[in-house]
Amino acid sequence: MKKRLFSPLLAAALAAALAAAVALTAAALPAFADGGEETPITIGQSQEQQAECTCTVLCTGDSVNADCPVCGAVGADLTACEGTAAARAAALAAPLADGDTVYVGGVALSGSTGSPAYATTDASENVNTDGANEGNYNVKWDGTTLTLKDAYVINRNDGSLEPFLGSGIYEAYSIGDIEIALVGTNVVAGNCYGIYTEDHDLTFSGSGSLAVVCMDNLDGESGINARSVTVESGSLTIRTSGHVPGMNVGELNVNGGSVNIAAGGFGVNISERSNTLRSVNIYGGELTVTGSPVIMGGSFNVNGSENKTIVVELRTNSGDSLTHHISSQVTLTMGHTGGEYPAPQSNYFHSYVGGELATANSVSLDKDELSLYEGDTEQLTATVEPEETPTPAPSQEPGES
Repeated sequence: MKKRLFSPLLAAALAAALAAAVALTAAALPAFADGGEETPITIGQSQEQQAECTCTVLCTGDSVNADCPVCGAVGADLTACEGTAAARAAALAAPLADGDTVYVGGVALSGSTGSPAYATTDASENVNTDGANEGNYNVKWDGTTLTLKDAYVINRNDGSLEPFLGSGIYEAYSIGDIEIALVGTNVVAGNCYGIYTEDHDLTFSGSGSLAVVCMDNLDGESGINARSVTVESGSLTIRTSGHVPGMNVGELNVNGGSVNIAAGGFGVNISERSNTLRSVNIYGGELTVTGSPVIMGGSFNVNGSENKTIVVELRTNSGDSLTHHISSQVTLTMGHTGGEYPAPQSNYFHSYVGGELATANSVSLDKDELSLYEGDTEQLTATVEPEETPTPAPSQEPGES
């Protein structure tokens, strides 16, 4: 967390100067507290005789220490509360009390449904609120939904005070669950985390794409850290290196869209979070995970049905491959090699709904033949019908980046 620095030597010097001044004049003099705030002093009263804050926890408007001679006084200025160093640092770093602030590229955005916050981004890694509005923005925050529209967000904070401060996007307090709506092509990167929320759920929606990158390679960090992640639509790509997992979550739900995770460490690290299934739950869409191994601490729940076959492809470190066509609800636990659907420990996992990766009625080229000599080039134009036929993201092979 951010820390505010105080100087005991400066406070002592001020106290000595004030004591000398009181002896020379009867005029009222200001005494400066650690934060530079003025507090009136009664002439003739020594510094030791003045009331001192005795709080061990920082007072707030909802919680005041009535026994403290400073904070418990009528009309007390609670900004003078000393509290504890940790509590003071937390208060200085915390967003507004109603939980409406997220940090994008290290810039605080406070918004609500009735009054959204807007920001623009640029190739120089700036996040600017000046001049941003409904007609000119790359980032919009309305208190529950964060819209990314061709956003380029980089946070190079080294996270030395708190790792989450080095996140491309983060909230670390009490906002609640967040939906991230994707429009256009977006990039979010942070030194420590791509996206961070400690105890809340993230949902990805929209028709756009998002690449999330953790730029560091330290253990304990991840591309995305959240209680759970649900992907409804859009394209989500996560890249990490070193020993960093792609995701650190209690639950990952793939309902639609495309998710591609290429991690230096675990592809998906399933950690113990409250009210989560501790698994990757596949209901639709496409999921590609490359990691060492692809999952740690959980399993893959594949939810096929009589009318929906989910294809699962696995590849082990030794290069062995397996393909399963699943039309029921099946749990794949990596390392179990028996049963109808064996799942040896794998470094590559790919799932998709059968038939959804090749749904084009026809593909035609604008030329039937080409005559080329060495060094010649020629352009071919392909037409896919119907036009709205989805084009799947290319599968990631182990070792690719």
